[in-house]
Amino acid sequence: VYTVLKSLRSRGVQVSLDDFGTGFSCLSHLVRFDIDRIKIDRSFVSQLGTKANGAAIIGAIVALSRNLGISTTAEGVETEYQRDFLAALGCTDLQGYFFSKPVPLGDLEGFRKAESATGLLTTTRGAVV
Repeated sequence: VYTVLKSLRSRGVQVSLDDFGTGFSCLSHLVRFDIDRIKIDRSFVSQLGTKANGAAIIGAIVALSRNLGISTTAEGVETEYQRDFLAALGCTDLQGYFFSKPVPLGDLEGFRKAESATGLLTTTRGAVV
């Protein structure tokens, strides 16, 4: 796996670790695989405002990422509170229904960079992130 990722990175491909904090993701992956972006799992984001553990875990992930020079994307942002909390932490990118429901690629023609009130909504190759 490391050799394949290294080859892809040499061609300009960025590497994201999806659903960080769940399943098979672990801290050693952050160093071993030279990760560009961590995607914070929606299960943590959904706990914001209801469980202190979710906020503590997200805070730790964002701080760790920042210290390692890794970007963060929070998945599943659905409320203004979640957006504001994540933006205040310094989460790099946010995605979720708060910004838009899924949109067919054809409907995005001519769609340029869009910014939310916090400037965190962008488009990348036709996908809203």
